[in-house]
Amino acid sequence: MIPFETIELISGALSPAKVSGVLFFASCMFFPRKCFPPVPRATWWFLGFVAVYALNVVVASGGSSGGFLSSLLTLTQLTILLWIASGLLKEEQLARSVLLTFSIATAFLAFGVILELPGFSAGFQTRELQGGVRSTPLGYSPNDLGGVAALAAVILIGLELDKRIRSSWSRLMLAALTLPLFVLLIRSGSRTGVLAFACGVSPFLLSLGRSNHRRMIAIAAAVAALVAGGYMVASDPLLSARWTVTFETGDMAGRENLFGSASEMIAEQPILGWGPIKGPNELGRRHGRLGEADPHNLLLHLLLIFGASGTFPFLVGLWLCIRSAWNGRAGNLGLLPLALLITMLVVNMANVWLYRKSMWLVLALALATVTATARRHRRPTFLSRTSFKTRL
Repeated sequence: MIPFETIELISGALSPAKVSGVLFFASCMFFPRKCFPPVPRATWWFLGFVAVYALNVVVASGGSSGGFLSSLLTLTQLTILLWIASGLLKEEQLARSVLLTFSIATAFLAFGVILELPGFSAGFQTRELQGGVRSTPLGYSPNDLGGVAALAAVILIGLELDKRIRSSWSRLMLAALTLPLFVLLIRSGSRTGVLAFACGVSPFLLSLGRSNHRRMIAIAAAVAALVAGGYMVASDPLLSARWTVTFETGDMAGRENLFGSASEMIAEQPILGWGPIKGPNELGRRHGRLGEADPHNLLLHLLLIFGASGTFPFLVGLWLCIRSAWNGRAGNLGLLPLALLITMLVVNMANVWLYRKSMWLVLALALATVTATARRHRRPTFLSRTSFKTRL
């Protein structure tokens, strides 16, 4: 249900993703040892960030924060999701199943958009840009939709390179599922989504293990994906026009102005930030908007709202996730967790996925990777229990 988290059955109160989340947390209660492992260090740092967020909300609003309490609850739930998922995804077969399910669900979303199935076409939002129309279903913003499609496409390419998949039929099916995701990515008109996909696929150009055969397959698959994506971008009038404008004029749909205004505000309040209430309103005023504005960049968002005091614990937790994915690159999932982290970070250069489950799922996979790898390569020591009994 994560790719469908924008659907609301009851406005602001109920969605399929929320219902699934409640069922997931409830089911975890039946398996406490498996679902509630020792809290990873990265999770503690993210909890520290949530604590700073809570303090900012209370101080800035005097205890009455309206929708910001809802955001605080969401962040708390996502941090708990990170904790639980980082333990469950240590099981490599479960991790593959989760990633494949996410990709299939996103491909289903893509098919619904392409075929204009009932419920996917009715609710489209269209936006005029450079003489074209950007269409998005189910309440998605075009850039968020492009980011989700990029994540799913990178997952499928990574699974195609999985050395445990030996069936040509399975690899063919994974490749076929990638095609509708390409179409969805192009239809979103998202330059960030295209860039995130290209950066996410790039790690597969690195060598995988010692096998020259595996290395050549990885390079060929990555090059084929980049060429196919580049061809589809060049063939789409709207997306190619947007890239042309970006290269020639530096226009980023007004984000460059938001970046400048946000940077000025950060310099004025570098330690504590502007708070979750005052910050967006002040940025909107300086940018000439009525109401709130967001810098459309995760790092700028964190520094603007929380300053260095809140950004530091978040970045430490993020760094631990990156280090975990890098150290686990020799595992059975290979470079896939690192590739997904890169994709997610690029998406957050022009969007803020702080409250999106997709981001925290990727972080959980990164944390689980190095632990699973270390456990698989662990060898009995001289003082291990079995060895000690044998020697006695």
